[in-house]
Amino acid sequence: MALVPTGSRLADIVSASSLDYSSRVRAPMKGDSLHCKTQRATLLPLRIAKVLAHEDELQDSITMKYWIRTDGSENFSGLDE
Repeated sequence: MALVPTGSRLADIVSASSLDYSSRVRAPMKGDSLHCKTQRATLLPLRIAKVLAHEDELQDSITMKYWIRTDGSENFSGLDE
């Protein structure tokens, strides 16, 4: 999973391979974008829309918008954010 640089839009990414996938731990915030690669090379860009903190639980909930790129394209310039 790669965290898209702050202030960047997914639609501005023309090569997802240029993102940093080296860390196994990420700390995204509301409004941040991430990019995931599956074992089948399906590309999955996503944006965190809402974070809901549960005070009585150890877990938070997130709402996100995502796009599944089944064609394997690394160019996201056509995404409607």
